[in-house]
Amino acid sequence: MTPRLGDGVVAAALDATAAGFGPLFGLAYLDPFGIKARTFGPTVRERTAVEQVLDAAAALLDAGRVPGTAAWADASEQERVDWWIGGLGSVSTLPVAFPGMLGVLGRMLPLQDALGFLNQAVVLLAVARERGIDDRDRQVRMLAAVLCRRDLRDGGDAGTVLSWVRRPVRSTIDLVRAVNAELARRPQPAGAWRALGVLPLVGALAGYVGERADLSRAAADGQQWLAAHPVPD
Repeated sequence: MTPRLGDGVVAAALDATAAGFGPLFGLAYLDPFGIKARTFGPTVRERTAVEQVLDAAAALLDAGRVPGTAAWADASEQERVDWWIGGLGSVSTLPVAFPGMLGVLGRMLPLQDALGFLNQAVVLLAVARERGIDDRDRQVRMLAAVLCRRDLRDGGDAGTVLSWVRRPVRSTIDLVRAVNAELARRPQPAGAWRALGVLPLVGALAGYVGERADLSRAAADGQQWLAAHPVPD
C-alpha cells in the first residue's frame, strides 16, 4: 500500500506554492524598455531605425495580447484567462514534455509528474487571479481539489504515519513514494499519449500534446470549482 500524505502536509505545500508564485505574475506586466507603452499611442511617421524596431516589437506583443499592452487592456476577463491557458501554457508545457525525449527512461523518472504538477498549479493560480481570487486559502483549496482530488474542508486526513526514529531509510522511501503518488493525482495525459510517450524522441511530442490537453482540462476544472464555490457575501 502506497503511503498517503496528510491533508495538512498537502495544504502546507500548496500554500507555499501559491505564496511563491503569486508575486511572479506581476513580472508579466513589466515594461523596462517602454515597448509595451508604445502600443497605447499612434505610430510616429518619421522614425529612426531603432524606433522602427521597437514599434515592430510592440506590434508583435500587442498582436499576442501580452499583459501590459493595449490589446490586453481591452481584453475581456475570459480572454485574459484564455491567454494564461493558451499563451503561457503553450510555453510552460515545453519543459514538462522534455523528459519524453528519453522515452521509457523518462517515464520511469518522477520529473515529468513534478513539472506537470507545477505547470498546472501555476496556470490555475493565474486563472484564479484573473477571476479576482486573491485569497490564498481559496487558491489552496482549488489546487487541492483539481490537482490532488482532495476537499480540504472535510476535517483533514492524517495520512500515513512515518517514523524516522526506528526506520529512517524505510520512512524516507515511503515519503518519496507518497510524494510521487500525490503528484500523479493531477490530470494526466490519456492512455494513447502515455503509450507514445515511452518512445524516444517521439515521446516528447506526444508528451507535449497530452500535457497541453490536460493543462486545459485542469484549467477548466479549476474554473468550475471557482464557480461552484463563490466568495461569500
